[in-house]
Amino acid sequence: MIGKSARILKKMYIMPQSFIGFLTREYKLLFRKKKYLYLSMALPVILGLIYIFMLGGSATSIPVIVCDYDNTSATRNILGSIGDFDIVYGSGDNCTYELQESLRRREFLFGIVIGKGFTERLDNLQQANIDVYYDNSEPSVSSLVEWKFDLALQPFKNALVYAVGSEIKQQSGDAKEKTGIALEVAEHVGGFSNLKIKLSEVDEELGRMENIDPAYLSNPVSVGKKGIYEEFSIKEVGIAPLFAVLNLFLILMLCSTGVIYDRKTQLFARIRVSNSSFATYILSKAVFFSFVSVVQFAVLFLLFSVFGAGYDLSLVLLVKALLFISLVNTFAGIIIGLLSDSEGVAVLISLIITLPLLFLSGMFYPVDLMPFLVRMISDVMLLNTEILMMKQALLFGGVIAMDYFIIPALMFVISLYFIGKK
Repeated sequence: MIGKSARILKKMYIMPQSFIGFLTREYKLLFRKKKYLYLSMALPVILGLIYIFMLGGSATSIPVIVCDYDNTSATRNILGSIGDFDIVYGSGDNCTYELQESLRRREFLFGIVIGKGFTERLDNLQQANIDVYYDNSEPSVSSLVEWKFDLALQPFKNALVYAVGSEIKQQSGDAKEKTGIALEVAEHVGGFSNLKIKLSEVDEELGRMENIDPAYLSNPVSVGKKGIYEEFSIKEVGIAPLFAVLNLFLILMLCSTGVIYDRKTQLFARIRVSNSSFATYILSKAVFFSFVSVVQFAVLFLLFSVFGAGYDLSLVLLVKALLFISLVNTFAGIIIGLLSDSEGVAVLISLIITLPLLFLSGMFYPVDLMPFLVRMISDVMLLNTEILMMKQALLFGGVIAMDYFIIPALMFVISLYFIGKK
């Protein structure tokens, strides 16, 4: 009995020591593996900065081109009261066409067209319209345009509603006063000329009140959304950034962990003493993961097509785009695998690269409105180039220059250099 109690006490004494020992071991392991520590700290910092930039709004004013066919003080006051807009006025009979072309060239984010008679309709208490043009091939811009302009025009709309309410009150009082005068004149029957004049004034003012457009009181200025690519829906334009981001993460993770596995199984040592070469090894991975990219794209393409998306597909451009994307991501994955100590580090590096680029892909917020440094990072990481290539292959057409393939060629040389050092 005494021996059993002693064993229980011994276990109770050892258990806390084991728990503290595990904590100490994890602490030492974290600082012994510096890459784990640095990467664990870098991920929340990078994502936190990007999130703050997004919540903080646009770093610069929004570039907007305007075609003001009405060209009155009222329209200038409207545009002048809109904050955060860097407005450039267009001119000429073909202003709307030039506006759309400038949006396609990405010189402006939005275009505003105010038609002839805008001010006249407001003066006559009729609903007036402003057309806002935007690049609807960018999902984030499509979601931004409505609330941005509604928010910007809200003070002007409120002022109009308040003004017309005051006018209604004033004119109603005037009409009542003139009606009283008419009745007073009619009672004295001294003559009917004044009565006719007063009654005609009352009739005119009441007729104007009768013709008030009900929509004017609730929404005096309507905003029409007009994408410069009318044939595209959100389904068509969404596949390009989605595929680019998913392919990036998938290839980086699979390729980097595969390289680490090959290192652990001493494949590199066997390659050195065989008739094969590291160049053959790298190219075989490029071919394999190009096939993986094709399969991944096919799945997404079929999925979007089932839900009604239609594409003006260019097979040549699609082959070039898929080849460029798969080569860049494969060689990046090889480099990550060669520089990582374990599969866990490789996966973490893949996440650190992919998750920030997800926010920089334009799926959630326009990249053009982010700070210059963030836009530069997005361009350096080639994700925007990959998305543009996919859009050209699926939507726009055009040309994908072979000069782009200098980049994966350089990455191949870098991969070969690092694998030689291993």
